[in-house]
Amino acid sequence: MKLNFTIYIFLLSCTAVFTFLPGNARAASCTVTTTSVNFGLYDPFQATVNDVNGRITVSCTSKGRFTIALSTGQSGSYTTRYMLSGGTTDQLDYNLYTNNARTIIWGDGTGGTRVVRRRFRNNTKRVTVHGRIPAMQNISPGSYSDNIVATVNF
Repeated sequence: MKLNFTIYIFLLSCTAVFTFLPGNARAASCTVTTTSVNFGLYDPFQATVNDVNGRITVSCTSKGRFTIALSTGQSGSYTTRYMLSGGTTDQLDYNLYTNNARTIIWGDGTGGTRVVRRRFRNNTKRVTVHGRIPAMQNISPGSYSDNIVATVNF
């Protein structure tokens, strides 16, 4: 039996929201970059999950704190996010997590999800995005994707 493998790419975009608290004498200057969560090849017959990581990098001057929230993507739900392929109605389920054990769903802090909080002091913080596609999903061959927006609040 020949298996058809295709590439699945998960894209991560970012918006930065600057909210300065009263009493902050010096405003921070920050840049935010992202590295996509790229799941690569997915084999629907493989009995193990597909785990990969991406990254959000926040570089700031001064000192302060930030939070990072992730959107639901096209699924509209944090419970199960999904990717779609252009020519099919198949959904490839996946999710994003704050921890390596993949037990805490990364969202906006509602519905049991969490945001990531970090402090900075004139440095760069690299935050790992842990992705997982559950095993043995019955989907058609294709290139599946989703677009997640990371909102960074300072």
